[in-house]
Amino acid sequence: MSTRDGVPDVARWWGGAHARKRRAVFPRRSPDVVAGPLAATLPGLPLLALEYRWFAAQDGPGAFSGVLFWAAGLIALAWVLPRRRSLRGLRITAAGTGLGCALLPVMFAVLLGAAVASG
Repeated sequence: MSTRDGVPDVARWWGGAHARKRRAVFPRRSPDVVAGPLAATLPGLPLLALEYRWFAAQDGPGAFSGVLFWAAGLIALAWVLPRRRSLRGLRITAAGTGLGCALLPVMFAVLLGAAVASG
């Protein structure tokens, strides 16, 4: 192990001028990078599976097919986007919009049921 000025080369590599190279090889990931997509996927994916099954029993999704495909696509997009801090807002927006699209048919059915029951 060679030293220059009393500092080992390994220490220079980890904290010196080669830090950019090290970050390119071993990028730092913040823990909140997967928080947005994970928070939307945990309730959204089972809900999407339930809705696909529910609509398949009723002879296809019909009017809600576009919403269900958009929900699945946006949740998948939130996971596929690069995990950089600059794209964190886009990942959270895609995940949240996908969850909203997944909740739309269920909320419509609940509101329709409440309107029919009250009137």
